[in-house]
Amino acid sequence: NSPQWSIAANTLSHIMDWAKRRPFVSEDGWNDSFTWPWLACVAARLGLGDRAKEFLYDLGVNQFLKPNGFFSLWACTMLSAEEKRREVIVDKGFGVWVSTAREGRERQPVFLESGSGFINAVDEMLLQSYDGVIRLFPAVPASWKRVRFAGLRAVGAFLVCSEFNQGEISYVSVGSLEG
Repeated sequence: NSPQWSIAANTLSHIMDWAKRRPFVSEDGWNDSFTWPWLACVAARLGLGDRAKEFLYDLGVNQFLKPNGFFSLWACTMLSAEEKRREVIVDKGFGVWVSTAREGRERQPVFLESGSGFINAVDEMLLQSYDGVIRLFPAVPASWKRVRFAGLRAVGAFLVCSEFNQGEISYVSVGSLEG
């Protein structure tokens, strides 16, 4: 661990601490819909699996994921059954906006980008390939006891499949797409 790694890891800790304390109605910041997936990717690239999971679930899923599977731009609360019946989806030509009763905001844009960022962060937790090295399960959270993937692509036109079980890699398959 270099001094730069320590600075980056400490910065991620401060960002998460701030994001958890931040009230929902203040200015946009580190815990808006555009930022948390990429912070999870940074944590994964640093090998901080538990921190990456924290960004994905504590910020992403718990604050932004809506019941319809889309992520909202701003943090939102889960709606009660009555509020769900009153939820109105409006297309104003700019995109889909969801009307909610949350904290005085009448409309919330929903975005697909956060979902793709979520997937990218999970991929980074499972497989990284840069600097000529393929890294398997470089940022697996301690709570993920059995993990497997198939068909992830690595730099150099490689297709990788692997399984991680109780702290050990059970198998690896690497195929070249270039021959």
